[in-house]
Amino acid sequence: MEMQALINRQRVKYIVDSYCLAGDEAESFTQRLDGLIQAYRSARLELALTEVLVESWSELPMVKGVAYLQKVKARLEQWQAEGVTYRLTAPQFEQITGLDAKVTFHELDDFSDELPTETRKVKNTKESRENNSTDNKVTTISDL
Repeated sequence: MEMQALINRQRVKYIVDSYCLAGDEAESFTQRLDGLIQAYRSARLELALTEVLVESWSELPMVKGVAYLQKVKARLEQWQAEGVTYRLTAPQFEQITGLDAKVTFHELDDFSDELPTETRKVKNTKESRENNSTDNKVTTISDL
């Protein structure tokens, strides 16, 4: 495995481990997580893990384990069909995960340039993340 792939995997595992997202299903969770790591770009996976985490905070008990990954996969499939729409800003992502958001958001911005114009639905541009104003159509945590 190349160095960047190892770093990307470690970033995903850091999010999972920080919030004990595997729950009581460590083995099956790890197998499914490995499948998601293979199937999706790490930036998308990191963002999906974090967005589902924020949404799950309002559920008691909080969803963990395979059920959590099913929600993550649904979010990733939605983005694949409709385009990525961020609900978190870069500073919010950093505060929640403790990871450098530049890595994640830069990769997402680079990937959006590869998409055909009609499928680009990334609403949270670099400028809107920097401005972080409500008139830029950025949905924040408080809007969830």
